[in-house]
Amino acid sequence: MQLDRILASARFVHSERLSRFLRYTVEQTMAGHAEQLKEYPIGVEVFGRKDSFDPRIDAIVRVQAITLRSRLKDYYAKEGSDDPVIIEYTKGGYAPVVRDRFNVEPGLNGAEQASIAVLPFLNLSSDLENEYFSDGLTEELISALTNVKGMRVVARTSVFQFKGKAEDVRKIGAQLNARMVLEGSVRKSGDHLRITAQLIDVASGFHTWSRTYRIEMRDLFAVQEEIAAAIVTTLSTMVDRSAGRPTKSLDAYHAYLKGRFYLNKWSEAGFRKSIHFFETAIQLDENMAAAWAAHAVACFQLACCGTEPPSELMPKARAAAARALQLDDSLAEAHVALGGVLAIHDWDWAGSETEFARAMELDPDGAPAYQCYSVACLIPQGRLQEALEAAQQACELDPLSPSVNSSLALAHFVLGEYNEAIDYFKKALEIDPNFFLARWWLGVSYLNASMLLKAFAQFRKAGALSQDSANDAIKYSYGHALIGRRDKARRKLEALMSKSRERYFSPVLIAAIHVALAETDAAFDWLDKACEAHDTWLVWLGVDRRFDSIRSHKQFRALLKKLGLSSVARSTTAG
Repeated sequence: MQLDRILASARFVHSERLSRFLRYTVEQTMAGHAEQLKEYPIGVEVFGRKDSFDPRIDAIVRVQAITLRSRLKDYYAKEGSDDPVIIEYTKGGYAPVVRDRFNVEPGLNGAEQASIAVLPFLNLSSDLENEYFSDGLTEELISALTNVKGMRVVARTSVFQFKGKAEDVRKIGAQLNARMVLEGSVRKSGDHLRITAQLIDVASGFHTWSRTYRIEMRDLFAVQEEIAAAIVTTLSTMVDRSAGRPTKSLDAYHAYLKGRFYLNKWSEAGFRKSIHFFETAIQLDENMAAAWAAHAVACFQLACCGTEPPSELMPKARAAAARALQLDDSLAEAHVALGGVLAIHDWDWAGSETEFARAMELDPDGAPAYQCYSVACLIPQGRLQEALEAAQQACELDPLSPSVNSSLALAHFVLGEYNEAIDYFKKALEIDPNFFLARWWLGVSYLNASMLLKAFAQFRKAGALSQDSANDAIKYSYGHALIGRRDKARRKLEALMSKSRERYFSPVLIAAIHVALAETDAAFDWLDKACEAHDTWLVWLGVDRRFDSIRSHKQFRALLKKLGLSSVARSTTAG
């Protein structure tokens, strides 16, 4: 039976929730009850929600339906590529449609044949500063092709792992599961551009289309659209909707591309630089929705670094996301940013879930929505299995992203699965050895797994990458307190306090040190400060294993209640 074959596949065998969803809806449809497949009964029968379940507040069914459609699409592109029967779900519906693949599907056979990886365009200009431009052109082409109906486009972070590497395109295509690869180069001289682009069939290694453009800068948008249209024609598919030009101002566009260049570095310094360039783009074109959306993401990510007061950055992120959506409600990136702010800063869990669900509806193949939904919305609420599944979905969509792999590692970490967490943090570091967050969390994972020497080694490497003495003091003070070196922990903590008037650092991290030192009153004092500041680390309090020893205190439960959260019981106390 087709259903049993799907449920036994690698895409579903380890996903109990999606398997229940698929089986329930198929069986109900086969029994003639398709019209009864609404959000409420599915939420109660499949996902165990109580009778008080309100789909307007809890978007679990909509979110899981998006994940299910994406997972089925991947299944039929790989393990199920030869299946004669296809089970699929229309957007917004919960009753499956069963059809014969070979009698219905014209032209391309399967999603795999409509999959493409856009490799980073080479910067052949003499000025290395133009690297932002070649990277930006690559991103714009990825964005344009993402809007093509029936096409799967490999995520930006995964393809950029091949930047500057002379790999065989057949090997790249196999690794990224892409049938076609687009590669090219850009040479910029003054206002003149020379852009080459070529589309390569992975299976044969042959060029199926190539062209060279010699243009002036003002014609750039037209060339981007022409390249995307040529690829669409070559792949024999249909354009669902035009991505549209982000702005009429080339100067604003250049500033926007520079902003994205630094945003994609995923570092505190990169976030700061990206904010500057996005603000420049907005000054040049105040109606550039894409710049507002990216500005919102940059402000949100910098706030999450915990080195600046969230009261300064989170309102900026919210306002920028709102402005972007006012200009263009179809921007998934703006919905993701707003969902993050509503969760981490406003503690509005229902509102956050609505924004993430909308982002996934708009861009079901976009990893950022699943990633942020997992980390910012699901993990804080203690919905850990859902968080793991969302992170797994993000990783399937963007398998070579160090950030996405780190989020999947974090989902394992909060479940207490330290070996799995360590494996994924290591994978993130194999992709990018300089990815600070993975270094830091790998150290924390080693601490929780009682591998103290390995933990301190990772902290030293993370400190060298961040060059942040305050964060170093936090890590080492906590580590020393955890293993009973109270004097060393105290000295580090005192050094940290001397910097408290100069800069912001997360009160939650200081509270954790006091917990490790068994100084409960001091810990709650710092947690109260974190609550007043709406500190970005506070929302993970219910699942943060460093606070297990004080979890039963009335003050702890009262604090979680302020956050709209409940305590998540733990069987062991961890660092």
